[in-house]
Amino acid sequence: MNIGNYIGYYQYILFLFLLCGAVLLRLDAKVYNKEQHMKKEYTVATVLGWTHVGIGAIILLAVMLRLV
Repeated sequence: MNIGNYIGYYQYILFLFLLCGAVLLRLDAKVYNKEQHMKKEYTVATVLGWTHVGIGAIILLAVMLRLV
């Protein structure tokens, strides 16, 4: 098996996790924070946004260290 020619999908997954996390934090959480009756939605959007950013950072670190 020739590992040097392997085409992976980590770059796409990394981009999607970071993009989705940024959208959740910048757009969804901001909208939910303005509405007084949407505290649960704000909390969920914030937690999911930071989770996506964290997973994206872990994948980025793994790609930079060539672990994947």
